Amino acid sequence: ALAFELGSGKLQHAVSSRINIARALSALGRHAEARRAIDEAIAEAERLELTAMAEGLHLVSMEVAEAAGDVGLALAAAKTAIDSGSALQ
Repeated sequence: ALAFELGSGKLQHAVSSRINIARALSALGRHAEARRAIDEAIAEAERLELTAMAEGLHLVSMEVAEAAGDVGLALAAAKTAIDSGSALQ
């Protein structure tokens, strides 16, 4: 699905697919891959200026970091999520 979305220019859908991939990888205990997937999603959303997705992306980043046992990164992602949500208001 991700390759199709990227190939057809449905970039917002591609970012959403990367979120789902990150969550699935994290659930499987593949934390490093999950981290890469969510980092790619965040970078893609920033590049495309999809600011409305930022809060949710960083919340998933927090979940992935928490599942990996990286409390510092989880807290940083939570703060960024809060800041992103506040910026939209």
